Amino acid sequence: MANKIKITPELGGEMDCGSHSIGFTEQAITSTSNEATVDWKLSNKAKLTLSEDVSTLNFTAPTNPCNVLLRVIQDSTPRTIAWPASVIWSGGTAPTLTTTSGFVDIVCFYFDGTYFYGSFIQNFDIT
Repeated sequence: MANKIKITPELGGEMDCGSHSIGFTEQAITSTSNEATVDWKLSNKAKLTLSEDVSTLNFTAPTNPCNVLLRVIQDSTPRTIAWPASVIWSGGTAPTLTTTSGFVDIVCFYFDGTYFYGSFIQNFDIT
């Protein structure tokens, strides 16, 4: 079996996908000993199903400015997240996570090369 070479294309202009979409593989993030890491170089989408409080959430920054999304799912016990210092929240304060079992919050970030500017969409009932 031949080795596959991965090539990262670089565009020199705008990209037009016509009537087609661009998809991303959603990373499944887990926490261990109250710590979790989201590597934004691997995908623009991530899912964190809380099974414990996350007192240390780390972000590995992408190479370039971009938009990224984190889907947070509560388990049967209300859980919390301590956000990285690189996150700047709209209004200056991190929102409180929805604490209902099985509910989902979507956390949206714009990364400018230094900071993750965060906003929240809360309280999706998927139960």
